[in-house]
Amino acid sequence: MSKKVLIIGAGIGGLTAALALKRIGYEPVIFERSPQPSSNGTTLVLWPNAFRVLQVLGVADDIMKLGVRNLKTSVFTAKGQPLYELSLDMEAEYGYPVMTVLRADLQRVLLERLGEGSVVWGQEFVGAKQGDEQVTVNFANGHREQGCLLIGADGIHSKVRTALLGEVPLRFCGFAAYRGMVDNHSTILPQQIGMEVWGEGKRFGLFHTGHQGLYWFATLNSMADSDSSPLGIKQHLLHEFASWHPPVEQILHQTDESKMLRHLIYDIPSLPYWSKGRVTLLGDAAHAMTPNLGQGACQAIEDGMALAESIQGESILSLALQRYEAKRNSQVRKVVSLSNRMGRVSQWSNPMLCGVRNWVFATLPGSMKLKQLERIIGKG
Repeated sequence: MSKKVLIIGAGIGGLTAALALKRIGYEPVIFERSPQPSSNGTTLVLWPNAFRVLQVLGVADDIMKLGVRNLKTSVFTAKGQPLYELSLDMEAEYGYPVMTVLRADLQRVLLERLGEGSVVWGQEFVGAKQGDEQVTVNFANGHREQGCLLIGADGIHSKVRTALLGEVPLRFCGFAAYRGMVDNHSTILPQQIGMEVWGEGKRFGLFHTGHQGLYWFATLNSMADSDSSPLGIKQHLLHEFASWHPPVEQILHQTDESKMLRHLIYDIPSLPYWSKGRVTLLGDAAHAMTPNLGQGACQAIEDGMALAESIQGESILSLALQRYEAKRNSQVRKVVSLSNRMGRVSQWSNPMLCGVRNWVFATLPGSMKLKQLERIIGKG
C-alpha cells in the first residue's frame, strides 16, 4: 500500500500533520497555493495543549526560544478602570507555558524540521477523485498527484472542503479585526504581561511577541459587506479609540499604516462530516473559529497529531479517518461555541449590557474564569 499522503495547505495545521505522519512512517507531501512561506507579521497564541503536541514532534524547545511567555493578562474598561486579571502562569500546573509567537517563526521551525522538498509551492488545488486504492488530486496548472490520503488543511476558504461537501456558507460573526506591530518599549507594557481594553462594541489588546515587538489587535462591530473606512485604517482606528485608556492611542500612532491588517471575522457552522473515504479536513477547513480564545492554531496542531494517532497501525484508512473525526469533533465544537460566545459578549455595544458584563467579570473569581479554559487545554 502506498504511504504517500497529499496535504493541501502549508499553514500550521498542515505542517504539524505532515510532521506527525512522517513520525509514524508515512510520506507526506504538502502542496501550497502561495509561491513561498508567509512573511506577514501576525502573531499566534500557543497554549499548553499545543505545546504537548509540539514537544512530541521535537520542536517545542525551538519555538519557546522564539516566543514570549505570557504570565498575566490585565483587562480594563475604556476609561482605564481595572476589570480583572487573568493569571496565565500555567507551566507548573499544566506542564507548559502560554506564549505568543510570530506565525512566520512557527512556520519556519516546522518547515525546517520537515526538511527540504516537503512542500511544493505555487500549486493550487482544483479537484480530487477517489478510487478504491488511492485518491487523485488535480492542480490548476494541469499537474496531477496520487496518494493514499488527501488532507485538506487549506483554511476557512478550503477548496478541499468544497470538493468534499459542496459550498459551505461562512458565518459572519459581526465584527472586524485589525492587527499590527510596533517595536517594544518597556515603559508601555511590562515584560510577560498582556492587556486588553473593553468598550462598547470594540476592544483593544496588546501583547509582547518575538523579536522585541509588541503585537496589538483591535475589534470593531461591523457589517458583513463593509469595506475599510475611507479615512484609512489608521485614522479610522484613532477616531474610534480616541481618549481610550493609555497606551491605545500611543500604540496606534506608532504603527506603520502600511503594515496594519484588517479582516472581517467569520467562522463556519458545524459540518455534517469532514471525512469521507480517503479525504479528510483539519484546522480551519474543518472548524474555523473566531480568534477570541487564541485557540485556532492550537486546535489545528492537535488535529494533526490526532490524525496521525488514528492512522497508526490501521490498514483500512477510511476507518482511521472516521475515528480521527470522532475523536476531535466534540472537542472542537466546544471550542468553537465558547469562542463565539466570548466574542458576542465582549463585542456588546449596549451600554447597559456592557455595564452588566463588566460587573460580572470584575466580581467573578479567577478560578471560575480558568475553569472553561481548563476544559480546552487539559492537564496532559
